Amino acid sequence: ITSIEAFADYQRGEAWTWEHQALLHARGVAGDAGLRQRFELLRVELLRENVRRDTLREQVRSMRERMRRELAKGGAGEFDLKQAAGGIADIEFLAQYWALKWARDFPPVAMFADTIRQLESVASADLVPQAEIDLLTAAYRAYRTRLHHRSLDQEQALVAASEFTLERAAVTRIWNATFGAVD
Repeated sequence: ITSIEAFADYQRGEAWTWEHQALLHARGVAGDAGLRQRFELLRVELLRENVRRDTLREQVRSMRERMRRELAKGGAGEFDLKQAAGGIADIEFLAQYWALKWARDFPPVAMFADTIRQLESVASADLVPQAEIDLLTAAYRAYRTRLHHRSLDQEQALVAASEFTLERAAVTRIWNATFGAVD
């Protein structure tokens, strides 16, 4: 437990990029309505004014590459829906990167907690072409649907590498155009 002032000081001076990515998703859901409102105003201010945009691209890219190396499961002939290159986490990191990159100039991109609306907001502001956002949202929905079904069947997030080849190629192309080639 901390005060909102201490939280603000930490976010302004010491927060890492991944903490700002998490702040995109943070919402007050219980407690005093006034405190929740103060937190929301502070959250938006922090995302607009305190993201280190000079290192943002490299920080997001290197963090995601590390996650791929350390978290991706499966082997030859398998695709990890969540962690493999071209998968769910790549789409989430693209949405978060764009939201953080443009929150200062286009505050609505930092208003939404979910990936789909984050993506749609950057398209609405003409920051990323609508056609690319359509590819990303279609892939995200397809991956999530498959992941939820596998989860309900108590199965891992792995599918045959022959599945989602077009979606993976589109996500990877957009990722590479934004961050450079995947390791």
